[in-house]
Amino acid sequence: MEGLTNNRTYKFKVRAENVYGLGPYSTISAIRPTGIPEGLNPIATNLVGTNILIQWQAFESKGRTITSYEILFLQSDGITWTEIPLFCNGHDSSVVEKHFCYVPMLVFRLKPFYLKQDDLIQGKVRAYNIKGWSSYTNPNTVGQTILTEPHQMSTPNR
Repeated sequence: MEGLTNNRTYKFKVRAENVYGLGPYSTISAIRPTGIPEGLNPIATNLVGTNILIQWQAFESKGRTITSYEILFLQSDGITWTEIPLFCNGHDSSVVEKHFCYVPMLVFRLKPFYLKQDDLIQGKVRAYNIKGWSSYTNPNTVGQTILTEPHQMSTPNR
């Protein structure tokens, strides 16, 4: 059905008609339409100490509770998207509830990401409810870039 509002209860009854007339109405039935979640904006990435704060807006649940998120990050090859469940587990109830996680910047410098200084940390997220997975948000195009530790100093001159 189209034109119905998610998570609103609609009541209805039906009856049949044939060449001899109308039959009796059925008992009243109720439906409550729901759908898969819907995301809005790309994630935000910000530096907090030596960690990257990954945040996203709550998805529109479409009438059913969101039970998990899938948070993916782009590797340096520009093609491969990877989860980091140790630090950003979208099945963890606190991550689902708060819509954020922290990932040490060093994680993005190492395998499998291999990001270099000034590379943008890009991510995307999707949500799950009993109806299924949403589409991914668009990847962020702004946000935190990779910072690196200082290089070895040159020999001081007098």
